[in-house]
Amino acid sequence: MEEILKLLAIKDENGDFVIDANEVAKAQNKSLNAVYTSRKGSCKLDKLTAFDKVRDLIEKNETQRIAIVGDKSGIMDGLSGVLKENTRYEINYKEV
Repeated sequence: MEEILKLLAIKDENGDFVIDANEVAKAQNKSLNAVYTSRKGSCKLDKLTAFDKVRDLIEKNETQRIAIVGDKSGIMDGLSGVLKENTRYEINYKEV
């Protein structure tokens, strides 16, 4: 989440852009001059690049999630087979 918030801010606390101009140019298939021009205005190219990076982070996180559906005993059995010892987990649940 911290990385997503950093990307969405476009600039860090010092006013520097969080994404390198060369990376923005490559990601948006634009010239460095186009990136610098964009940065003088609404920073559209940086925002587009940040959006792409946020989307990739969310998709990566979603593929690392596990969903178990069932009654309490089935879920507990499923969790004991999936969760590793000596590892911390955050579990969110929803009654359906």
